[in-house]
Amino acid sequence: MIPELEISRLATAELDLARAWYENQRRDLGEEFLDEVERHIAAIRESPLRFPIHHHAVRRCVMGRFPFQIFFDIRPTKIRILRVVHSSRDPGPIQELLP
Repeated sequence: MIPELEISRLATAELDLARAWYENQRRDLGEEFLDEVERHIAAIRESPLRFPIHHHAVRRCVMGRFPFQIFFDIRPTKIRILRVVHSSRDPGPIQELLP
């Protein structure tokens, strides 16, 4: 059974900013970015334990085409997407913002 998905407000805001930035670079690139995010989230939902633990119980999925990382945790009935962060960001501040 594929668990329910919850995307935090912070992750949603990060996705919106990244989509807008990519769209500004080239028409439809923002949509291609979101398609890639959706593909990785589908992989997370199918097999969340295959992704390594990054900080406490928070796991990390590194995207391929776009330099982003998806941080999530696993609850009994759902997966929570906590952050979607550009890979060049310093992981120190990311850890402070994760639950």
